[in-house]
Amino acid sequence: MSTFNYKLRSDKGNSPIIYIIFSYGRKKLYRVSTGFTLKSEDNWNPQNQKIKKRKEEVHGKSWNKTLSRLKIYFEDEYDRLLDKGGLVSNDELSIIFNSFENTAVATLQKKQFDIILLFDEWISYCEFEKRNKGDKLSLGTIKTYKNTKAVFEDFLKVNRLSSEGEVNRDLYYRLVTFLEQKDYSLNYSGKVIKNVKSFLKYLVFTGKLELPSFRSEEWEVMKEDVDDVYLSNEELGKIYFYDLSSVEEKYRIARDLFLISAFTGLRISDNKRLKDENIVEDSGSRFFKIESKKTKTELIIPISNIVEEILSRNNGLPKSMADQTVNILIKEIGEWVGLDQVVYISRTKGGEKTSVKHMKYELIKTHTARRSFCTNAYLGGMDTLLIMAVSGHKTERNFLTYIKVTKQEQASRIANHPYFLSLSVDKFESFKAN
Repeated sequence: MSTFNYKLRSDKGNSPIIYIIFSYGRKKLYRVSTGFTLKSEDNWNPQNQKIKKRKEEVHGKSWNKTLSRLKIYFEDEYDRLLDKGGLVSNDELSIIFNSFENTAVATLQKKQFDIILLFDEWISYCEFEKRNKGDKLSLGTIKTYKNTKAVFEDFLKVNRLSSEGEVNRDLYYRLVTFLEQKDYSLNYSGKVIKNVKSFLKYLVFTGKLELPSFRSEEWEVMKEDVDDVYLSNEELGKIYFYDLSSVEEKYRIARDLFLISAFTGLRISDNKRLKDENIVEDSGSRFFKIESKKTKTELIIPISNIVEEILSRNNGLPKSMADQTVNILIKEIGEWVGLDQVVYISRTKGGEKTSVKHMKYELIKTHTARRSFCTNAYLGGMDTLLIMAVSGHKTERNFLTYIKVTKQEQASRIANHPYFLSLSVDKFESFKAN
């Protein structure tokens, strides 16, 4: 004799899930999740095996119909198995359960828990939000989101979700482990976590899914400081004066674009957008005046003598060039001028801290220019807030994390500060008690 019942099961404080409990003989028990998650155990009637009529159980009515059909279907198919003779096992019962597809559990589960299908919708939503603010999502950001979708989809292939309640802290830890096993860097893994977290918040915010066990604060985004290099003024000088007359023009364009960013602090995305109308004059000095593409803030940056010389040898602003092309060419130029010091770069990859040997020129890229400006200005004694006004950094904390200053360089800067220079015996002589 067999008995078919629905029962609630709730683990570790998660929302209760409706399970099938099917007994079909002595010590023969088949148990499987329907995937239907309730807001509370109080919303379930164990006597009539139905979800109570509650406002928060928005799917209650349709789920009750589905559960009734499932019970009838399951028991009929079980009876057919018995009529055919032979032994019945949990494997055969699983086939029965998985074959129930009408408009039923399998269909509803697919609709609710195959959440990767909603990822493109989230990307479109992000684009819409940007448009509302008078901006648009950059191609780079869209590419990052699509890469995250691919990684998350691979993860879900081996970590299938059967209920909304499974989107919880345990899923977060499993995703972190998956990313480590893929040997991704800590910062790349952090970006994936950040994007998936935003995606899940979107699902809850828009009501696409309820995700009762999802807690945004539990999905910690990992990040580590990156040992990117900067170029000193001496090294920038070598690049500036290096004779490139015997090579293709593209090398000179790449060098001058790089140097303008290195001597102004402009992001390369803003540097390439400079036009003649962005050069303004005030009280005999010339400035670049442009709205930052990233932060939407107005930047007014003095044009120094060396930048004037770069503009002069180009008869104006250099031609534009793709970032990837500048990155390739500036590395070659760095090698030619002898920037071949050995540099060890530390990264956390696959959950382990590693140190990789590089030649310095191999690490030069467009972003090195901006970082070089900020670091050299700081070491040159320029006030932090003044540098931030040029660089566009919004907080001093972010700025100090951004620049690449060793403890010795910082100590030397402090030693040359007017306050430390004022700490002389002659000065303190006047404080001596009479």
